[in-house]
Amino acid sequence: MTTPPHNLEAERSVLSAVFLDPDCLALLIDALAIRDFYLDEHAEVFAAMIALFAENRPVDLVTVVYHLKATNKLNQVGGPAFVSHLGGLVSTALNINYWAAIVKDAARLRRFIDSNRKLLSEACASPPEPDKFLERAYAEMTTAFADISESDYKMSAELMTVYLKEQQRLKDCPDWFEAKTGYTALDLKMASPRGHLIVLAGWIGMGKSALMVNMASFMTINLHQRVAIFSLEMTQADLYKRFIAVRAGIRLSSLRRGQLSPSELAAFDGSENEIRDAPLFIDDRAAQSVMAIRARARKIQMSHGLDAVFIDYLQLIAPSETRQPREQRVAEISRQCKLMAKEMDIAVYLLAQLNRELIKENRKPRLGDLRESGAPEQDADMVMAIHRERALKGDNDYPEAELLILKNRHGPIGIVKLRWESAQTKFTEV
Repeated sequence: MTTPPHNLEAERSVLSAVFLDPDCLALLIDALAIRDFYLDEHAEVFAAMIALFAENRPVDLVTVVYHLKATNKLNQVGGPAFVSHLGGLVSTALNINYWAAIVKDAARLRRFIDSNRKLLSEACASPPEPDKFLERAYAEMTTAFADISESDYKMSAELMTVYLKEQQRLKDCPDWFEAKTGYTALDLKMASPRGHLIVLAGWIGMGKSALMVNMASFMTINLHQRVAIFSLEMTQADLYKRFIAVRAGIRLSSLRRGQLSPSELAAFDGSENEIRDAPLFIDDRAAQSVMAIRARARKIQMSHGLDAVFIDYLQLIAPSETRQPREQRVAEISRQCKLMAKEMDIAVYLLAQLNRELIKENRKPRLGDLRESGAPEQDADMVMAIHRERALKGDNDYPEAELLILKNRHGPIGIVKLRWESAQTKFTEV
């Protein structure tokens, strides 16, 4: 059997450096976990060092031996002689970060190998559903290579430092704000969207997909953010034409016919390179399950990085379990989208259709109008709805539009006034 990746010399050097300079231990706590050591004896010595550090006691050969003896681990590691041998292996602690990185890299590879063995065994024993298995495989891979220490919390002092840095950045650059959608009035109402689920709702033909394209084009081209769109309704070609129309200010009908006027052709030439170079990923596979979307988003994140995901739209996502009632299926999709946002530390924009009641009652959308389930509005950090009153009466070209913020867990609710430009399927700020 092949020996798993490890480097005992690097492990011994790390422990020896701590004995030489105990202050180094403060640097190692976030860099290394006890389980990162391949040799059990080394792991026990490191655990003793951490325990002593946590109790604010000195860390040296005498105290480590005493602690191991008190916890009945001294004979397990090889006695006092083994610990004493570690004490004089290095003459400087300057390279401790380098040695720790070697130990960490080997541990990651071991976890990756272990995960793959388990997945292979499960796949051979009882073949699972491909989408669920793929999602789990990506999750295992990400966990194996992530910088995960034994504890993943932040204390108040650390959180205050993060907050003060953010405030200083705002002071130095008043225009800076993490939420950037291309609509200033909306940005001012939003918190940083990372880790958040944002529902963008609307009745048929209100412009949900158009607003998605407007926001995504601003994020990718102006901010160079990496954005993935999972379009379960429109094809990649149709969606890309909308990007060109919005960015170049060209009539969508001209693009579809391939008949551009001289001014439109000049506008296209002027924006071609910035559109081509945008870090935009479009997946137009129909009837995808939410697990498949999560798996494909994770693959993009691992290969290219990812800042935001748009899903168009909720009611077209295929259920993972067809025997469940529709309400439960929608609730599961909503929950998975929220988990995707939090676990991947990205913004997830979930487009959704509203029910017919607002049409029958001839009114503006309100919280509770989402079709089939109330779960998305509960899981979402923010719920927005597009409203174009004249469009409901058949006048699609009328420019007046409103973006209603119906729920906002991290800011105020309210109305953002927009202008609808139907020729370019574009929303601009009033």
